[in-house]
Amino acid sequence: MPTPLGGIILSYKSTGIPNIEEFFFLKLPANELPDLTAENLPDGPTKEERSAGRNGISAELTGKDGKVVKAYVDAPSGYDLTPLSVVAVVNRILNDDFKVGYQSAGSAYGEDIIYDIPDTYLIDNNA
Repeated sequence: MPTPLGGIILSYKSTGIPNIEEFFFLKLPANELPDLTAENLPDGPTKEERSAGRNGISAELTGKDGKVVKAYVDAPSGYDLTPLSVVAVVNRILNDDFKVGYQSAGSAYGEDIIYDIPDTYLIDNNA
């Protein structure tokens, strides 16, 4: 389903591409969304549940010349991917590789930052 997530803004700021669409796969039917008021929030998945799930991030870009390029990232679940990503960025900063200003990890460090995140793989479908 199309989503108005922050990734659209971040993607535009990182790339300058003006017409980005973002989609999100939701395992629950939309009419079965849980009550997410503060008192009803679940604790989140256990370590075992997190290790059983993975994130798949797919990208497809069409250039002005019509050429289409595709890539896929296979990564740990979001609950694990987020802190692992933060550690990858902090490691760069602690090694005097830092960028000043509002940026995403990708705009600051390029696509290679993905290789600093454990158990995360970039699959280039164009090679």
